Amino acid sequence: MIENREDNFEKNKIFLKKYLYSLKKVERLKEKYLELELEIGSIRSGTISDMPKGGGTPISLDELISRKDELKIRINKAIKQSDDVRMKVLSVIDNLEDVRHCEILEAYFIENLSFEQIAEEYNYSLRHINRMYSQGIRKLTISK
Repeated sequence: MIENREDNFEKNKIFLKKYLYSLKKVERLKEKYLELELEIGSIRSGTISDMPKGGGTPISLDELISRKDELKIRINKAIKQSDDVRMKVLSVIDNLEDVRHCEILEAYFIENLSFEQIAEEYNYSLRHINRMYSQGIRKLTISK
């Protein structure tokens, strides 16, 4: 029984973390997009460097612009998926009866606040935040 409860706790936690993982994916893609913009800008401006040229195949401006367009599509898709995951996670959190559990789980898994920040914001002890966090995760009901 205790093993099953712990398995459920871990599964619930994994579900709640999906939103944060999706945000990291969006941020990673946005960083790649900015790197491509810099690379395109350096080609357009004809930046001169004392570094030797790489031995790889040169990439044309058209190819870089094409990659940038593809990346923009991927970013928009990732943002849409992230929004969908966010709504699913919030829906599960909102079904908890105790508002304090909802506040703590939302602050941690959606707003990405640390336990210390949550304790300060809600004027609770760190121990109380940890207890409410654990109780909230255990009481979640996630439908498949």
